[in-house]
Amino acid sequence: MSVECRKKAMDLLALRSHFRKELAAKLRRRFDPEEIEEVLDGLARDGLMDEATTAREFVTQRSKRNLGPRRLRAEMVQRGVDEQLATEVIEDLQIDEGELAEEAAQRWLRSRSKAPDRRALARHLERRGFAQRVIVSILERLPDDLGASDQDGAGGARGTPAAEHPEVATNESGSDTQ
Repeated sequence: MSVECRKKAMDLLALRSHFRKELAAKLRRRFDPEEIEEVLDGLARDGLMDEATTAREFVTQRSKRNLGPRRLRAEMVQRGVDEQLATEVIEDLQIDEGELAEEAAQRWLRSRSKAPDRRALARHLERRGFAQRVIVSILERLPDDLGASDQDGAGGARGTPAAEHPEVATNESGSDTQ
């Protein structure tokens, strides 16, 4: 086993947790694949690198950015995490998808300088990784004067500041959470 490769891997892990695939990609710049695999196996064996722990840290940190479970799962899989492990971690952490989606919707509405559009909000929440049922629930709680679209003639609250729409932040029972 290459001492230099292990040292570089340890240096990278000291900065932040890495998934195995991420760490291997960074090490490939300087070391050969067989050497990397041997080092990564050793780190895992020594308990210095664990996919499940890294996945839990990843989900905890990324969910603070109002990302939904679908997006979190996709990002982990893209980083080389087994899809089953990604799903298990998300389920184990019991992320409140409704609450995260409400926060994402509020943030998006506050950032709009013109009257927001329901379909644009729905697309935004979908890109953030929220389930269709959660998106529909949020859209149903929006005030009726919120525009359906800028192009379809549904009009809406043109000129109304988006921050004046606190109705999105309601819990499942429909009561205001602010």
